[in-house]
Amino acid sequence: MVLRGLAGIAIVTWCGCHVPAAPAASSAAVHASARPAALAAPAPPEDDDTTGPVASPLGDDTARSLANLYPQADAFAGKRVRRPTAVLLFSPRLDPDPDPSLPPAARVFQPLVCSIAGKRITGARCGEVMPARATIRTPGGPLVVARSTRPFHDEAGGRDYPAPYGPACCMYNTCVGRTVPYRAALGARLAGAPGPILAVWPADADLALEVARDGVAAGVAAGVTPPLAADQRVESSFQRGARSYAALRSRHGGALTWNLGAGWVVTHPDIGPRGYTILATSDVDHDGHLELIAHERWANDYGLDVFGDAPAPLYAFSCGNI
Repeated sequence: MVLRGLAGIAIVTWCGCHVPAAPAASSAAVHASARPAALAAPAPPEDDDTTGPVASPLGDDTARSLANLYPQADAFAGKRVRRPTAVLLFSPRLDPDPDPSLPPAARVFQPLVCSIAGKRITGARCGEVMPARATIRTPGGPLVVARSTRPFHDEAGGRDYPAPYGPACCMYNTCVGRTVPYRAALGARLAGAPGPILAVWPADADLALEVARDGVAAGVAAGVTPPLAADQRVESSFQRGARSYAALRSRHGGALTWNLGAGWVVTHPDIGPRGYTILATSDVDHDGHLELIAHERWANDYGLDVFGDAPAPLYAFSCGNI
């Protein structure tokens, strides 16, 4: 789908995409040989204010297509610092087979959850505390990102977003949500990497981030045995210390469940996606209560959820339609 901002900039969006599952050893256990070098000064972004959500078609729920949803581990080798204000950002998988007649898709990051002065916050407020141009940490190295300086116009829905704001995602008939998107430098080596990315600002911040594939390959972790309905199965699972997380699948759709030590909690979406993929856990404010980052899989779209201890998400957006 092609939308056009008020300045006439083409904004290409697809709906559907992203990320992981599995038990995770501590991120600190990642071998030093597999980690990138310490952060170096990156090139500044190119002068292009293209912004907007970017995603790609999911395809069918095969093991191969699900593997395309997994982000890489946060393997930063430098010293991590607990900062009172720090942000976790997400960028979805780029379209692996883009239409050559359309402009190239920009790599766009949007803030999910953050700590502001030591308090956990979600959504657009996290982007508001970031500088207009910032260096973020990605699995492949540092990357400079910048806010848009131009307004965004949702032609289908008739809604205007003043700079630096934009929609969380767009469907064929409207855009939804409100965020502060950050665009990566198109010429940077990470901008063209096709996979989804979890990123951190400031670039040395310690968010206690563990991607769900840190410990083992995607699959069902040993010892994760949630109670199941007759038609449910565990599609993937993840363990972090004594905490267990699982993505469930049935003929009616997907659900998430977790056990933090006091019994299993199950999400019950009113109109559920086809399935969930567990991306990561974090502890942005270091209070011992983790955030669970999960990807919603829809027939031709995607959504993203940030959960705390309770089954209702702290933050969510969805472009999904069954």
